[in-house]
Amino acid sequence: MAEEEGWYAERRSFQAAFIATILVLGIAGLILIWRLARNKVRHYGLALTGGIFLGCFIVIRAASFHYVDQMLGMKFNNVPLNCLLELGGIACLAAGAFQSSRLELRAST
Repeated sequence: MAEEEGWYAERRSFQAAFIATILVLGIAGLILIWRLARNKVRHYGLALTGGIFLGCFIVIRAASFHYVDQMLGMKFNNVPLNCLLELGGIACLAAGAFQSSRLELRAST
C-alpha cells in the first residue's frame, strides 16, 4: 500500500508516529484508569503499569517494523532487549499481584 500510494520512502516517519501514538495512548490510558478508579485500585498501580506496558509492547511488536525488530534484537549481557522488555512487564504484573495479595491478606486478618 505504501508503495502504491507513493509514501514508501517516508515510511520511517509513519512508523515513528505510530509508535509514538501507541506510547501516548498507553500513558493516557494509565492516567485515565488511575484517575477513574483512584480509590479502588490504589494498590494495583504496579500491576496496571505492567499490564499497559505489555499491551503497548505487544501492539508495537505486532506491527513488526524492521528497525524496531533490529532494536529489540540488541543484546545486553547475551539477553535480547525483547526478552528484557517483555519479562519486565510480566515481572511488574507479578509483583503487583503479589503485593495486592499480601495487602488483601493483611486486611482480612
